[in-house]
Amino acid sequence: VSTQSTGVRAQLVCEMGGERSQATIETKLRNIAAVTTEPEACHGLRMQGSAALNMCAVAEGTCDGYWESGMHIWDIAAASVIVTEAGGVVLSPKEGEELDLTKRRIIAASSVELGQTLQRKVQHVEYRAD
Repeated sequence: VSTQSTGVRAQLVCEMGGERSQATIETKLRNIAAVTTEPEACHGLRMQGSAALNMCAVAEGTCDGYWESGMHIWDIAAASVIVTEAGGVVLSPKEGEELDLTKRRIIAASSVELGQTLQRKVQHVEYRAD
């Protein structure tokens, strides 16, 4: 993982997902605005098309943080282990909530501090659990 611990200058990655309702798209676009505007604007934002690849980019250190909602447990279970083994963190998007991969929402980050910043900035769409 990288040594980036704040949202400022962080290279982030997210996805729009397959849900195309207006409310979902609007929430996801607000999230992009929340991490890319001042103060604490990230350095850059990428969408690579795969939850597992995005999480492995965090583990590799080529990206600092990742958030998504809507993917399934089989998309993120193995990558969650890879992130934590590399020294990163995998968190629930809701502060104080225990991580449950079946809830179809996740934050992966290079540090607890960056993960908590994403928890505060990003709103997650609720999906039916796996």
